[in-house]
Amino acid sequence: MAQLQQLLADCYDANDDEREQIQAIRDALVALETELESAGHQGQVNIEVLKQWFNQRLTESRVGQRYLAGSINFCTLMPMRSIPFNVVCLLGMNDGVYPRVQHPVGFDLMAHFGSKKGDRSRRLDDRYLFLEALLSARQQLYISYIGHSERDNAERIASMLVSELIEYCQLSYLPSTLKHQLEKSHEVSNDEADNLVLQQLIQAQPLQPFDANLFSRNRNNISLQQSYNSQWCPPAKQGMISMPFFNQPLPLSAEQADEVFAHSHIDSQGIKVVELELSSLIRFYRNPAQFFFNRSLKVDLSLDIQADDNDEPFSLNALERFILQLSMIDNAIDNKLSVPNEALINRLKASGELPMAPFDNILLAQYQRDIVPLINRVQFLQDEQPMHTVNVDLNFDLNLESDTEENASKIRVNLVGRIDDILPKGLVNYRPGTAHGRDFIRVYLRHLCLNAMADQASPTAQHKAKQGYSYLLDIGHFHAFAPITTEQAREQLMRFIVCFIQSQRQPLCFMPKTAFAYAEAEGEHEDKLLKTEAKWDDGQTRFGEAFDPHNQRLFNFPDDFSQEGFGQLVEHLLQPMISLYHKDKLAELEGFVSEITTPNAPKSADVVSITRSTTGSKQ
Repeated sequence: MAQLQQLLADCYDANDDEREQIQAIRDALVALETELESAGHQGQVNIEVLKQWFNQRLTESRVGQRYLAGSINFCTLMPMRSIPFNVVCLLGMNDGVYPRVQHPVGFDLMAHFGSKKGDRSRRLDDRYLFLEALLSARQQLYISYIGHSERDNAERIASMLVSELIEYCQLSYLPSTLKHQLEKSHEVSNDEADNLVLQQLIQAQPLQPFDANLFSRNRNNISLQQSYNSQWCPPAKQGMISMPFFNQPLPLSAEQADEVFAHSHIDSQGIKVVELELSSLIRFYRNPAQFFFNRSLKVDLSLDIQADDNDEPFSLNALERFILQLSMIDNAIDNKLSVPNEALINRLKASGELPMAPFDNILLAQYQRDIVPLINRVQFLQDEQPMHTVNVDLNFDLNLESDTEENASKIRVNLVGRIDDILPKGLVNYRPGTAHGRDFIRVYLRHLCLNAMADQASPTAQHKAKQGYSYLLDIGHFHAFAPITTEQAREQLMRFIVCFIQSQRQPLCFMPKTAFAYAEAEGEHEDKLLKTEAKWDDGQTRFGEAFDPHNQRLFNFPDDFSQEGFGQLVEHLLQPMISLYHKDKLAELEGFVSEITTPNAPKSADVVSITRSTTGSKQ
C-alpha cells in the first residue's frame, strides 16, 4: 500500500479542481487495504488483479457522483434546478411521454373525487419545468424526440410543448431568405414561411446506426455527419455478387441418369429405352428445386435438427394435426364407419401426443366434427364397390437436345407405375386440411395416366382404366378434373416428362403452389404476380414456398419470375389443367356426380382410385 501511495504522489500534482478525483483514488486505496486485511492476505497482489479492482471501484464511484461534479451533467427535470448552462439538451420529448402522465393509485381519494382549485397538477408542473429549461439555455437548446416508430416506421409526433414552441417560432421569426424578398416588395405566403422555419429548426436524423445515409458521400441531407464506424457500415453494392447461383446447364452424367431413371436398355431398333417411375415424376413436381439439389448437386438444405421436446403437449401443430386426422379418416374408411372406431381413439390417447384429460377428448371431438363430412363424401364415391389396380405402362419418344447437333440423341421414356384402389365414379384422392397446388398436380398426373391408358387393356387386370372424372376431396371442398381423350392425355404427359428431363441439368423455376395460383389468376403478367405473391410469401406463418431453403438459394421474387421464364412455363404445363378444373363445396358433390352421369353429360368414369395422402416424399 505504501508503494501505491508513493506512486500516486509522484505521478500526480493535483490543483484545486483535481483534488476531488485524487481523493477518490486515495479512498479506493484505503478500501483495498481494508479488504486485504479482512481476507488475511499477506503476499503480493498481481497487477492484473489491481487493474480490474481499481476499474470496478472507480467506475462505481463515478456513477454516484454529485450534481454539477463534471463537465456534462445528466438529470431529470426537477423544480429549482434552473441553473444556467451553455447548452441544454432535452431528450425523449415525445407526445405521451412529456408532459408526464400520472396514473392514480386506488387509494388516492383526491383523484377519485376530482381535482379542486389549489391541487397540484403534474402536467402543469412539467410545463413550468419545460419553461425553466428554455430559460437555462444560454447558447444552444437541443430537443430530441423519436419521429418514426422503430417497428413499422409509423410517424410519431412530438410533445405538445415542443409543438407549441415550434408554432411560436413560426409566428415570431422570419427566415433571412424571405426577409430579402419582403425588402424587394415581393409577397410571401404564410405556408412558405412556416415551411422554411421548420426546415431550419428540425433536422431528421437516422434512427439506427447502420442507416446507409450515414455512410453515403452524396447525402441529400447535408446536416448528417458521415459515420466511419466499420461495425455498422453496410456492404458496397458494387462489390456484391450479382451473378445468379446457377447460370449454365450441367452435363447429365451416367450416374445421375441411373438415379433418375429406374432402368435403361437398348431395344431391337437401337433406341435407348429409359424407365421412369410415376412416383418419381410426382415427387419431382412436389418441389422441383429440392429434387434438383438432391439428385443433381447431391446437396440437402432441408435438414432441420431439433432437440427432444420433453414438454407436455397442450395443442398440435399443423403437421401433427394432419397426421392425426389422416389416420382417423383412413380408419373410418377401412372399417366402413362414419367415425373412427374406439380402438383407434384409445390408442391415440395412450400415445402421449395429445393433451392430458379432459382436453384430449375435446380435441378429438373437434377433429371428428371436421372430418365427418369428408368421410361421408369419400364413402359416397366408393359406393361399396370392390377395389382394383391399374398398372401404368406408357412409352414416349423424345429427342434430347444437346450443345451440338451431333450429340443429339433419341430416347424412349417408359413411364411405369401403379394406381391402387380402383373404384367406380372416378379417380378419388382425399386429404385433411386445405388442398393446394402440390395436391392438384399429383392428382392431375394420375388423371392423365388413367386417361392415356384408356385404350390399353392389362391382361392381368379385371378392369381397364377408362376415361372419367378425377376427384380430390379436402375438409371443405371437392376438386374435379374432367376427362380428356387419349391423345390429349399423352400430349400433356409428354410436356411434364420433357420438363422433368431438362430440369436434371438446370433448376426449373416452377413452384406448385405459386404456379397454380398464377395459372388461375387473370390479367397481365404483373397483375398475376401480385395475386400470387401471397402463395410465395405468406408472411408470419412461413408456409409459403419463399421460405423453402432450396427456393431461397435459387430464386428471388419477382426478379426471377419473368414472363419468358416462369410465366410461359406455367402456361405450358398448367393451362390445360385449369381448363379441366372444377371446384365446389363438399355438400354439392352428390349433385355434381348426378349431373355428369345424365345422358347429355359426358360419359361417367368406370374407375376410381382411393389414394391416401402421405406426409413424406414417397407417393
